[in-house]
Amino acid sequence: MLYPQQNDIRNILELSGYWDFQTDPEKIGEQKGWQEDLPSPRTIAVPGSWNEQFQDTRNYLGVAWYQRKTYIPSQWQGQRIFIRVGSANYFAKVFINGKLVGSHEGGHLPFAFEMTDYEMDPIS
Repeated sequence: MLYPQQNDIRNILELSGYWDFQTDPEKIGEQKGWQEDLPSPRTIAVPGSWNEQFQDTRNYLGVAWYQRKTYIPSQWQGQRIFIRVGSANYFAKVFINGKLVGSHEGGHLPFAFEMTDYEMDPIS
């Protein structure tokens, strides 16, 4: 998958930066509604590996959650909108406003989901 480029047809909203992060060793997050809000998040740099950013996750290989709040520019209304993940290992689910958009299996490969039909708040 080619890396998307900003041009006169395509607009890009870069989501790299600081995200909320929480490990889920007991795999209870989805059952407890973490797709809506994480109960005890800490800040993590994305892109990046949790194994290298925190001492207590150095050898952690379990489930973890990333969350980021953002807005879609109002000029994008009426256009098709996709979310692209550059890399995730090994299995990922993507939620928009608590609703499952899709899942992907395969280590460190880019993937994208259309999110046009999901309710999003525009930037005014």
